[in-house]
Amino acid sequence: MLAIILVNYKNELKTINYVQNELSKVTTPHKIIIVNNGATPESDNELTTRLQATVVRQPEENYREADCYILSNPVNSGFAVGNNLGAMFAKKYFRPDFLLFSNNDIRFLSDNVVEMLINTLEQTPEAGLIGPKVIGLQGELQSPE
Repeated sequence: MLAIILVNYKNELKTINYVQNELSKVTTPHKIIIVNNGATPESDNELTTRLQATVVRQPEENYREADCYILSNPVNSGFAVGNNLGAMFAKKYFRPDFLLFSNNDIRFLSDNVVEMLINTLEQTPEAGLIGPKVIGLQGELQSPE
């Protein structure tokens, strides 16, 4: 099982579009965890309604089973802390085999890129993480290469 972790900060539309247009291509069984940094009731509502997600305001609370979770974080804890919050939630509740940390401003050039990454990681037991080739808007390679 795969846990996909995104950090949203005041850009609900971009996050919604990314989940609906890019993450819908992922065929590996997965859960999506969106850490909503700087959350407001309005931003939580927009994300949960448009993504048919479950909002979690306290990690200990009981939550409705879903494919997508919104971790409501009223403060902007930053990107790294947001990713850590998402990873801890995934580990505690889903025990995933893999974690995918992603941004909401990317496109998958291959529909099966996530599956290719998982396959490569499984075939490389000495590796602890793997990343895709990142190509900028003008076609240039971006780091890490």
